[in-house]
Amino acid sequence: MIIAGTGENGFNGDGRLAVTAMLNFPGGLSVAAAGNLFVADTGNNRIRKIAMDTGIMTTVAGGKYGYGGDGGQATKAQLKNPKGLTLDASGNLLIADTGNHCIRKVTPSGIISTVVGSGTAGNCCSTATAAFATFNSPTGVSVDAEGNLFITDSGNNQIREVKTNGDMKTLTSRTDSFTETGLGIEAQLKLPSAVIVDRAGNLFIADTENHRIATLLIPGVAATVEAAWYSGSVLASEAIVAAFGVDLAVTTESASSVPLPVALKDTNIRVVDSAGIERTAPLFFVSPQQVNYQIPAGTAPGLASIMITSGSGKISISFVKIAAVGPGLFTADASGSGLPAAQLLRVRENGSLSYEPQAQFDAAAGKIIPVPIDPGADTDQLFLILFGMGLRARSSVAGITAMIGHENAEVLFAGPQGDFIGLDQVNVRIPRSLIGRGDVEVKLSVDERPTNSVRLNAGGASCHNSITPAAQSFTASGGPGTVTVNAANRCYWTTQSQADWITITASGNGNHQASFVVAVNSNISDRTGTLRIAGQILTISQSGNIVTSRPVITITRPVSTGAYTTNNFSFSF
Repeated sequence: MIIAGTGENGFNGDGRLAVTAMLNFPGGLSVAAAGNLFVADTGNNRIRKIAMDTGIMTTVAGGKYGYGGDGGQATKAQLKNPKGLTLDASGNLLIADTGNHCIRKVTPSGIISTVVGSGTAGNCCSTATAAFATFNSPTGVSVDAEGNLFITDSGNNQIREVKTNGDMKTLTSRTDSFTETGLGIEAQLKLPSAVIVDRAGNLFIADTENHRIATLLIPGVAATVEAAWYSGSVLASEAIVAAFGVDLAVTTESASSVPLPVALKDTNIRVVDSAGIERTAPLFFVSPQQVNYQIPAGTAPGLASIMITSGSGKISISFVKIAAVGPGLFTADASGSGLPAAQLLRVRENGSLSYEPQAQFDAAAGKIIPVPIDPGADTDQLFLILFGMGLRARSSVAGITAMIGHENAEVLFAGPQGDFIGLDQVNVRIPRSLIGRGDVEVKLSVDERPTNSVRLNAGGASCHNSITPAAQSFTASGGPGTVTVNAANRCYWTTQSQADWITITASGNGNHQASFVVAVNSNISDRTGTLRIAGQILTISQSGNIVTSRPVITITRPVSTGAYTTNNFSFSF
């Protein structure tokens, strides 16, 4: 059924039935909400409208070859080979004015203006404001639900987006050859001629000289962070991570088998590393707002792109920095802070072992509370077993430092936990000097990258240690010193120098005297350092090395004992 045109090219006026009206190489169509059909009568340099209730065709814009008429009635304006058409939610008609290398707009009241483009061919810019943009023979235009424009910049082999605020960006890269259509600027087109956008914001492109239809999915944004304490600064290969966003999956599903699946409810994740290698990520859990997965083994250090595709086809992307280690510790309440998800290992003198929890749920309080450490017998060895992620590729165990309650703690093991995919484990000896300290902070650093800090309750007898005196002064010559530790029986304590010129190695429990040595100060400046003793701070002040002897001056030249002037003197000291 023919609804417009006679089959011969030409122009025979307006106000007649569309089936009797002549057209000249019509190049674009758009349908208004009321059902009226708009036609880009390209060869006649005008836009026609067919009123579908009467079948009458009229001209709504253009009629003369050229560029002009902005600010006036569209029927008096000039167009140059217009092609693509679309209508926005306000009823504005948008025209790809191809020969004028711009996009024109006709309001419902019939006023025409140039929306974007300068009227001359160009290719500016990948990102810019619409006021500075130039195009090369745009042939297609589409608008999404928010009013953003999508333009096929045919001569530049690009798709451009113009936001409602006037910002513009290029969605596909400039090229004259075809490779598989990808996401964003990785896509390659050849003389694209038309574009449409669906309700989800996905673009469909007539990739004319590649002889196919390309899909350019407009991605959402997902925040990808490590799963222990939700830090996104650095992630590691094989780490457990979490992504947060919208429409990441069509429903909720957890993995129920090992090896982990690479798709759950048709959600999948692709990771492209800095070497350009793409890998599919193993999945733990998917839901519309959150996805938990593992960074694939072998992911190279550097910037990596993450693309999450849901079962509905929605794509969400994020970019993360991959490093050898990106450590984090899991916590009992999954908040990333507070009590660790940890166990206490007790090794008794007879070789027997027991594992003890460090946190428990208090139903009355409705929250997780600490389980104080029981010091047990003096011969018991206590080890804290921490669980985390992103640290299995550490340089060595020696590269890991642990501090509990401001005291150095020995790290005995750090690596894969072994029973759970992506989970790492760190074993730390608990100094008995911590017993009775109550709530203490646990800090870990892996190859100089700190983890989140957690807290545990050191339990035991109530230890309220003190030292006497709290400050001492030394001359530049230094020397030995002592400090008295006041502590209850079985309140263990250690010492630590926080200045390289003070030496101390004492430890013990109960009341005791600790000895230290202050080195000689060879500088003229005074200096101050500190010692941490039984959890307390001792401040050491030392004066500088000031020379007090007076130099002796002997006149060696001239040798005469007569009167001297200030010229030609020689001195020795």
